[in-house]
Amino acid sequence: MQRRAEIHAYFAQAFDADVVILTMGLIESWTDLKTGLELNEAPSPKRLARGGDRFGFRTLSLEECEQALKDAVSLLKQHGKPGQRIILTVSPVPLGRTFTQEDIIIANMTSKSVLRVAVSRLVEVTEGLDYFPSYEAVMLSDRSLSWQSDFRHVSDAVVGQIIETFLHRYGVSHGTQSDQEAALAALQKDSVFHAWAERSEDTDALLAKLNQQLNKYKNQVIKLQKELRKSVE
Repeated sequence: MQRRAEIHAYFAQAFDADVVILTMGLIESWTDLKTGLELNEAPSPKRLARGGDRFGFRTLSLEECEQALKDAVSLLKQHGKPGQRIILTVSPVPLGRTFTQEDIIIANMTSKSVLRVAVSRLVEVTEGLDYFPSYEAVMLSDRSLSWQSDFRHVSDAVVGQIIETFLHRYGVSHGTQSDQEAALAALQKDSVFHAWAERSEDTDALLAKLNQQLNKYKNQVIKLQKELRKSVE
């Protein structure tokens, strides 16, 4: 409960922010039938087993998604900081499981398609609302580069590229082509890079290997952070 209160207080700062990014995730929804409140995550299997009749499941329609977006944007425009910029995105991260009768691949495609259309329709008719195509950037890029090994989480390399593109697009970062050229020049002097390049049959294989190593180091950092927190506690 304390953690939830801290998260609530943190996100309440959205009304004072210069820029608010709303990311659409999925259309599978759970409702607490006793209170009438929507849950922000699926009930645990144990909770459903103990009191499954209390919770109702449904998939949101296009119209419901569009209305929920309208309500969220309306609240921000009414109570948010004057001149606040609102940007909509769709998460490329797929469903981990589905509570529908559909195959997970079909359920995920339906979910993302509904959300993408809802966002597009709202952006077309709402002044000052923008869409940033991070979803398309991931889904339409090389599969071996876009995803980590579990094919659920986007690779750090692509996440970094998306963030860089976002910052350039909205004038936050002013990096130039010369910055990229300098980075490439440094890479050409890297002996490890050359060792990989010699063993790689093509550029895609080399990039995939680099991305694999990047994710490996990320996981090591996460593990060390967890161990550090345990030691502090």
